[in-house]
Amino acid sequence: MVARRWVDNVHYYEYTPLTLEYYPRLDGYTIARADVYAREGGYHLAILVIVIDRRAIRDPASLTNAITRGRALLNRLVEEYRGGAEHLTDNVTLIFDLDGRFLP
Repeated sequence: MVARRWVDNVHYYEYTPLTLEYYPRLDGYTIARADVYAREGGYHLAILVIVIDRRAIRDPASLTNAITRGRALLNRLVEEYRGGAEHLTDNVTLIFDLDGRFLP
């Protein structure tokens, strides 16, 4: 089970090497996630960082490093996209790879 925590209107998922979530559409693993909730309207913006490069998770040290990098990237993405959550008219998911590239 993935631990979770709240910071203001942001719900963070605290992944560990044992709690990664498989993302079948991209054949990768979610290593960092945050849901940014609009203060009104009930919609949220999900921001996911996904590892699709198997080399990044092949051993425990690489996986721990990937999770650490993913969390740092996620923090930057939350700050960048946080303001947009207030204007949502539906739930939205944005997915990025470990290098910060948007994955459609």
